[in-house]
Amino acid sequence: MTHRFRTLAAGIAIVAAGSPAACSQGSDSGMQSGGDTTSTQQSNHDNERSGDAVTRDEAGKVATDKYGGKIKDVDNDYYNGKPVWEVEIRGSDKGRIEVKVEKSTGKILHMKHDEDNSDDDSSDAAQTDNSQSGKNAVSRDRAGKIATDKYGGTVKNVESDDYNGKPAWEVEIRDSKQGRIEVKVEKSTGKILHMEHD
Repeated sequence: MTHRFRTLAAGIAIVAAGSPAACSQGSDSGMQSGGDTTSTQQSNHDNERSGDAVTRDEAGKVATDKYGGKIKDVDNDYYNGKPVWEVEIRGSDKGRIEVKVEKSTGKILHMKHDEDNSDDDSSDAAQTDNSQSGKNAVSRDRAGKIATDKYGGTVKNVESDDYNGKPAWEVEIRDSKQGRIEVKVEKSTGKILHMEHD
């Protein structure tokens, strides 16, 4: 009996001595596993912070390379469920426009005319830049002269616009032969495309 008791006691001591090591090993394994999880989470977070494939400035360049003019603003937007940059342009080949540029590809998804005319000063400055860039065969001043040679009167304002899809100068005239009028002069040829009473 004494011999059996001693053997059993020795076995219990061995098990007890091995238990802290096992716990320590398990703890180290758990810490390592937790570290791996943290590393994975950090990697995912970095991916989320990587931003859009196409930056705000790149979207503006894509739009102006296509339509010319000067950028007024670039905002986040969606078009048909796709994240896009909405680029507002003044003095473009088509007048005041908004261009949707897809963030993931840089592809132009949509263009529309901007009906907001509240920023006349920015518009005038953009149009001046456009007329001086050499993109138009007919300058702003030349368009005004063409219109007044035809109808008389005094030029009040000349803005970049379009008529039936053709880039044109919109010349506002006062005291013409037909009163207050607006004349569309084609930018590429100087031809009068349209006249209407203002």
